Amino acid sequence: HVLLDAACFAATSAIDLSKYTPDYVALSFYKMAGYPSLGALLVRRPTDNATEGPGYCLRRPYFAGGSVVECTSTIPWQMYKEFPARLEDGTLPFLSIVALKGGLTRLSSLTMSQIHKHTVVLAAWL
Repeated sequence: HVLLDAACFAATSAIDLSKYTPDYVALSFYKMAGYPSLGALLVRRPTDNATEGPGYCLRRPYFAGGSVVECTSTIPWQMYKEFPARLEDGTLPFLSIVALKGGLTRLSSLTMSQIHKHTVVLAAWL
């Protein structure tokens, strides 16, 4: 499996995911919009297949708050939520998710080419 850590790169450059086809892409909205400190994991082919596919790599040997539908205390058994909800432990940062809209709205008013050129100028100045 291939993981593309695009957290830094995606903030200043376009990524063609049809040219490079990783199984996973890690993104940082903090680096793209400044606030809030949220990230994302894009999964090319979500699957719950127990022996292959990206879903297999995302299996955990434990469960935490909010990631299961039910479990027992007498035998080691649990029923996980559907993918991708099973990867979200606890309460989602809903206020941060709402705040992200403003940053993404601003980013959508610019082109990635403009952002990249500005970044190159700033790097040369430093």
